[in-house]
Amino acid sequence: MPRDRQTARFTHDPPPRNPEELPIYLGNVLEVLAGVVNATTRNFAPMKVEPTKPVDGDMAFADGDAVHGWDPGSGRGMYYYDSGWVKL
Repeated sequence: MPRDRQTARFTHDPPPRNPEELPIYLGNVLEVLAGVVNATTRNFAPMKVEPTKPVDGDMAFADGDAVHGWDPGSGRGMYYYDSGWVKL
């Protein structure tokens, strides 16, 4: 079950075909998920596209490229959404 620790993204392998292997598979998946959820730090990769349908409280790191990427208005950096993107 690969997990990119730098960006705290979760991916998983396909579930096993043998039902007897399912408990071990699920245990491993839950262990990896717990590591992502319980991490004390988060890493936000710079985004080239604005998140679709943001809601108040969302956070994103904009790449700041107004021509080929996403610039919410104040250049590269961390933003939170509060009825619009606000740079931190």
